[in-house]
Amino acid sequence: RLCRVNVVISDDGKGIDLNRVKAKALEKQLLSFDQLSHMGDNSVLQLIFLPGFSTAEKITSVSGRGVGMDVVKTNIEKIGGMIDIQSEVNKGTTIHLRIPLTLAIIKALSITAAGQSFTIPQTHITELLRLKDDSKVGGIEYVHETPVYRFRGKLIPLVNLAELLQIKGKSGNQSQPNHLVILQAEDRQFGLLVDSVKDTNEIVVKPLPSRLKGVGCFAGVTIMGDGLVQIILDVSGVARLGRVLPKIRDLGFKDLSKQDEIQTEKQLAGEGLLLVSAGGESQIAIPLEQVVRLEEFKPHQLEKTGDMHLVQYREGIMPIYNLGNILGIKVGEEIQDKTRKIQVVVHKNTGKYVGLAVEKILDTVYESIKINGDSTGYGIKKTGVVSGKITEFVDLGVLLALTVKKLEVLS
Repeated sequence: RLCRVNVVISDDGKGIDLNRVKAKALEKQLLSFDQLSHMGDNSVLQLIFLPGFSTAEKITSVSGRGVGMDVVKTNIEKIGGMIDIQSEVNKGTTIHLRIPLTLAIIKALSITAAGQSFTIPQTHITELLRLKDDSKVGGIEYVHETPVYRFRGKLIPLVNLAELLQIKGKSGNQSQPNHLVILQAEDRQFGLLVDSVKDTNEIVVKPLPSRLKGVGCFAGVTIMGDGLVQIILDVSGVARLGRVLPKIRDLGFKDLSKQDEIQTEKQLAGEGLLLVSAGGESQIAIPLEQVVRLEEFKPHQLEKTGDMHLVQYREGIMPIYNLGNILGIKVGEEIQDKTRKIQVVVHKNTGKYVGLAVEKILDTVYESIKINGDSTGYGIKKTGVVSGKITEFVDLGVLLALTVKKLEVLS
């Protein structure tokens, strides 16, 4: 999974005057007039993130030094986040931050197992139950040696946290759990047996140390108010590592061991995806890790050499390919439309920038995607369903390599 916290900050002020931004860029000799004239509005707006850049007329204690947005962007990217800015003169400015969940503040429940403390994200908790002293009458039953609990008229599988993690109390013996935490993991419900339930707190999630990443059921760590470090449980990881479901498939539970294999083969597990339309009703998914930038170019910025469209970009020349044409979609010839801006997905291939013109940028998603089919044609890896719509998944590196090779053969 790739979970992020989205922070949107907006105002209804004067906005950012792009002409002033260009003027300052010329004044500071950051770019030439020719380079600025070929830049789209979004590219010009990104100049405010350059070190030392400021449109303020006077230098004060809070503005004019050019260390504001540069510092913000640098620190956001250091933690694996992204920042985007949109502005319109006399209407206002909107800043969109995407911050990894490992730096988020979440509500979590503290629990103990075998004398050790852990935390569970509250979003996964359905209910808390206290077991009776005699576990035989406390609702716990066994089916083929697998513990289950009769909860609201149905049996749910149980995981004993101390046994799962192979930890023992100070006496060296397994502790007797007194509490049951009912958890929701994806589309499954199960119970986690713990010794005690403590308080719910707001915690800051910090990255997991590298030596613990292989365990599979830890999501991160946090420092509590008393200075002690607690491990944050990955609820889905606990469900998979527990493997309680395969032994009781006759009760209608899904086989987790097989489910893991299915997910490996038929799921894109939570990678960030950019959704675009290449024409008509098409929806194409591109891994965000393959996207350098999203740009808009005015039609006059594109130059044509033979059958190739080129644009001056970042002190170089970038070829622009029409994604619809590459995939054989014969509609949405936006690259030939002289009346509209061209939306381009920028990819870096073997150290060089390459642009893919698309009809529309639709959305970005961070979720597990079920893969339902194989390749449907040239350059397509797989097909699946995203947001209720059939989507084709492409690998830009492979797609562009095939495209360039195809053009070389034709020439």
